Amino acid sequence: MYRLTKPQESVYNMEKFSKGSIAVICGSILVKGNQELSKLEDTIYEMYRLNDALRIRIAETLNGTMQRVVPFAEQEIEVLHFAGKAQLEAYAAQYSKEPLELYGSLCKIKIILLPDSYGILVKLHHMVADAWTLSLIGSQFCAILNGRMPEVYSYTGYIISEEKYVQSARYAKDRAFFLEQFKKCDEPVYLSEKQSLGAEACRKTFVIDKAEAECLFAYAKKRNTSVFSLFMAAFAVYMSRIKMNADRFYIGTAILNRTGIKEKNTMGMFINTLPLLVKLDNHASFAENLASVKGEIFSVIRHQKYNYADMLSDIRKEYHFGEKLYDVILSYQNAVITGGTAPFESTWYHNGTQTESLQIHIEDRDREGILRIHCDYQTEKFSDKNIEQLYEHLNYLLLDAVENDEKKPYELEMLSASEKRILLQKFNDTAIDYPRNMCVHQIFEAQALRTPEKTAVIASDRTLTYKELNEQADTFAKGLVAQGIETGDIVAFALSRKSNLIAVILGILKAGGVYMPIDLDYPQERVDYMLADSGAKLFLTDENIGELLKYYNRKAVAAQVSGDSLCYCIYTSGTTGKPKGTLVTHQSVVNHCMANKYNQCYQKVAECCKCLLSVGTITFDIFSTEMLTSLLNGLCLVLAADDEIRTPAKLGKLAVRYSVDVMYCTPAKLLTYLGQNEFVMAMKNIKVVMAAGEVFQKRQY
Repeated sequence: MYRLTKPQESVYNMEKFSKGSIAVICGSILVKGNQELSKLEDTIYEMYRLNDALRIRIAETLNGTMQRVVPFAEQEIEVLHFAGKAQLEAYAAQYSKEPLELYGSLCKIKIILLPDSYGILVKLHHMVADAWTLSLIGSQFCAILNGRMPEVYSYTGYIISEEKYVQSARYAKDRAFFLEQFKKCDEPVYLSEKQSLGAEACRKTFVIDKAEAECLFAYAKKRNTSVFSLFMAAFAVYMSRIKMNADRFYIGTAILNRTGIKEKNTMGMFINTLPLLVKLDNHASFAENLASVKGEIFSVIRHQKYNYADMLSDIRKEYHFGEKLYDVILSYQNAVITGGTAPFESTWYHNGTQTESLQIHIEDRDREGILRIHCDYQTEKFSDKNIEQLYEHLNYLLLDAVENDEKKPYELEMLSASEKRILLQKFNDTAIDYPRNMCVHQIFEAQALRTPEKTAVIASDRTLTYKELNEQADTFAKGLVAQGIETGDIVAFALSRKSNLIAVILGILKAGGVYMPIDLDYPQERVDYMLADSGAKLFLTDENIGELLKYYNRKAVAAQVSGDSLCYCIYTSGTTGKPKGTLVTHQSVVNHCMANKYNQCYQKVAECCKCLLSVGTITFDIFSTEMLTSLLNGLCLVLAADDEIRTPAKLGKLAVRYSVDVMYCTPAKLLTYLGQNEFVMAMKNIKVVMAAGEVFQKRQY
């Protein structure tokens, strides 16, 4: 009995926590001509006999999950007869999605017979094989059929060598390398932020024809790099472009993890997936960035034996990091099937499930002069059209980079002429008139003059008209100026959800300050960090806010601010590292809150809605949106208290009591509320719900 190798442990854990055929690899090889059935059977028997990995069985023991190699024994081999290639493809596509029993036979080889060709259909569990193994099976099949003995080694030899590696100084060096990499980038960037409940996936394949492929190979040779490095650099630029010019992030890459001839001729599970740290320089040329990516790939390859699962475990222990490092994997499939004399064709079938958002496989297996690009994507995160568009953009970018590698990343073309025309002319035809030079509080003051007696805020402690709210905000502004607040100063606050909260925010703006919300439930360590990092000049709480009311009889405040002045500072959640502050100007807020009157949803709100229910957390942008959109457009803001937000029944009663007819909400929160009858009853009066931030999951009630 042997323990599992590190690559096998990763597969085992994936198998345990996932459902379906996620650990299946399946492919076929077809050879032109005819062959005796008995010779095909003898060839398959010989492969089973020579390769111990194909005879591995998994068992749960008192010492944990172990593996053993069962003795070779002839077994019945299924023969599949097909009228043509299309019939085979249809069968294989379904067969590849059927899981293999973890505790049974982990390799199944079937004979394929077509009118003009023969071959094998192979299905393997990832516990005993990787994509390279699939090619080895094809090579051995051809060699044995032609009377040649292939070079074969035992997988158990690798098991023993890996045990030595884990205890070696090299293992410690590899570990240190990746921990040091993490220090350089502790906040991953994901292609898709959507959450998926399952692992269902589809494959869409694109073909780069001979002319374009020759161009890519020639360029790679000219730059003394590989086609894989070229694709990795191009995808890194694509990722940066669609993720707000991110310049540091990880892309997963499948590493062969076979460092010598012996391991390259051994069937078994060796593959390791590692994070490649991309460090793009947007001020350097594509050629310079390509050289940087090439260097990073070589660095990762030098440390390829260090297992990704171990790496995540170490990072979590060392840095309390709970996320994944990447959600996209790029791999280069160039294993060549050898040993045959007759023309042959190999095909790799997708198993229909995966854990990453997207896997891009660049396939150059049979040296046809073309490149097949397999895009395997989770169906909950992407549609077929999304992937077509992604590939089209990546291809445009790649070809432009090869033709004009002196361009900087942001200069490379990734849109077709028609897309550019739509984007620049049609989508950009959104000009509307809004008071771009006015500040948020100035527009509120104008609204208060128009509707002084209209209800502005309903809170748990009191109700304020627009006139009363404006006067209360003026009082707080006077107090803030008396406390030394000047234009551009950040004023932090951690306040209860009462009427004072809204008046303080407007008061900070009237004083020329920048408001920064802090959640009452934040730990003191995080509060201290935010105050120090932001340079906040004042921190308001329920305990000290009364100090600002002493100066009510002072003269009115007239801060020198404009649309370009800062309005608020908001911090990220800090789930993937330290929280980071974002500064937003008055002009941006006014644009959003006032311009929204012109889109279809807000036209509906303006026409038929009067009262908005505020349930957003004060430290998220959604709170500023629901608060300011209401007050700048003359609506009544119902400020739900914390206990009402947490209790759908209470929230429903609040909504009914004040005839709420519009609300903002994240889909997850709304689905929670809809699980309670009291809130469902309140929904009968609500005319508009604006939900954003994540996928709205279907649910039966």
